[in-house]
Amino acid sequence: MDTKTYQENILFMLKHPGVLPDEADVYLKELKDSVELEVTRDISIWWRTVQIEKYCVLTSNYLKKKQCFDEEVRQFYLQTNVSPYIEVMAMQFYDYLLITTTDNLLHSLAAFEKYLIKIKRGEVIEYEVQWQYEPYAILDMLLQNKDLKPEPFTGNYTTFMASYLEDHFEVIPQDELL
Repeated sequence: MDTKTYQENILFMLKHPGVLPDEADVYLKELKDSVELEVTRDISIWWRTVQIEKYCVLTSNYLKKKQCFDEEVRQFYLQTNVSPYIEVMAMQFYDYLLITTTDNLLHSLAAFEKYLIKIKRGEVIEYEVQWQYEPYAILDMLLQNKDLKPEPFTGNYTTFMASYLEDHFEVIPQDELL
């Protein structure tokens, strides 16, 4: 087996626990359920966890408060061809969450944070993010590490986001858009 095929097979085994690639030789069969492969997988996921936690602050804080951060990163790692570059990986993580989540608040947060980062990078594009909670209250809870209790702040809001806005976004209650 050439080096490229060997590396692809190891990556396949890291991404698909307990499953052998089609071209598995004796070594790969022995490696399949090994502690060494599990440790390698855990380290790979841990490293992504550290990077995402530092780069995707709002989204990470929310997922931690919901006690599902580690599992979301694990599933993201297992289901995605993750970039080694944090700037790219963060966008992949946001996209993964936007596609997979049924949590409306998580969806709003991930979209908001993704677009805010893009605007701060210099993209000259306008975005709108819909919220079912008052965004300033949610952002305050996450940034100040307060208990997450969004229920008193229910409502329909839109954050309008653009590089030409002073703070890059403004919150508009839905009734003001009518």
